[in-house]
Amino acid sequence: AWDEYRRELIEKVRKIERREKKVAIIGSGPAGLSAAYHLVRKGYPVTVFESAPVPGGMLSLGIPGYRLPKDIVQREIQLIRDLGVEIRTETPVGEEISFDQIKREFDAVFIAVGAQGSVRLGIPGEDLEGVLSGLELLKKVNLGEKVKLGEKVAVIGGGNVAIDAARVAVRLGASQVQILYRRTRSEMPAIESEIEEAEKEGVRIEYLTSPRRILGSEKVKGLECIRMELGEYDETGRRRPIPVEGSEFRIDLDQVILAIGQRAELPFIEGELNIDPITLATQIQGVFAGGDVATGPATVIEAIAAGERAAISIDRYLRGQDLMEGRLKIRKKFIPPEELEREIEPSERGRHVISSLPVKERIRGFQEVERALNESDAREEAKRCLRCDLEQRRGSG
Repeated sequence: AWDEYRRELIEKVRKIERREKKVAIIGSGPAGLSAAYHLVRKGYPVTVFESAPVPGGMLSLGIPGYRLPKDIVQREIQLIRDLGVEIRTETPVGEEISFDQIKREFDAVFIAVGAQGSVRLGIPGEDLEGVLSGLELLKKVNLGEKVKLGEKVAVIGGGNVAIDAARVAVRLGASQVQILYRRTRSEMPAIESEIEEAEKEGVRIEYLTSPRRILGSEKVKGLECIRMELGEYDETGRRRPIPVEGSEFRIDLDQVILAIGQRAELPFIEGELNIDPITLATQIQGVFAGGDVATGPATVIEAIAAGERAAISIDRYLRGQDLMEGRLKIRKKFIPPEELEREIEPSERGRHVISSLPVKERIRGFQEVERALNESDAREEAKRCLRCDLEQRRGSG
């Protein structure tokens, strides 16, 4: 089925009239690849500039193979190449080629570099041997590099990168892996099912715990922490963690992995980009930007959607059309839980549980953990109405 789909799509795209105006895309993550796919299907010559040795961004370098098998990612990328998109790897903009040169040689540019810079804690000891970022760990593993971790590992953070880093540490042979998070479980931004899987694999999570200092002279020897309690709500809708006076304690460690956040890095741009949230146009003529570089770390599907939006805007820009026409921002109305209960009839069909590899088997390597639904279960799952027209805001208290 895949071969037939691939053959028909390539043949269809080859019949499209080729346009003269060229588009450059900086970054080959999900947003960049999505934009490239939609633009080449509109007939535009597309060149993607990627600083890493392999294309795919977080799909290839950030998400571990046990969650997203790399052969699937590479198959999709090869299809985009077969459609006519040129992908230049190991070509960092600002080094191998300047941003000004790209603007001169191409009629439109889409910046989709993602958020691949790691946020530092700003505490003593971050430069000791044995400290690395979660993104750095995931990148090394996904590139097939040999990574030797310590026996006792602490991952600092509460997002999906922290969970992935902890589960990878287990697979690399660490005997004790714990996650330190300064709030409670209900406020962890990581996906609940991923948290549960990490716990099944032996990862321990210490809540209401914040690091104050990484201990050691040259190498990591431990971590000085303090207990936290939750105070008033902050601007994120979560309760602000406050240190508990006199609750300091020490953990003996030989590896610290930092995963407290990500940021976009744009060394080839002077100042900040002002990005229109609907059209993704910037203050620079002919330059658009989207995905994590615009929103901060988000989901893969949000990045893919941003790439499609960018392709629509770039096509309109190159045709001299109005970028905003028919694209008014959708206003969402949040419905209180009590109203939702009156609106929704409970489904009689429960969600099908996807089987997974046994824990003893999965932690030996990077095989995909979740198994696929069989055809019968997939059909039943597809019959469940998810009421996409309704949304419920999760409470923070």
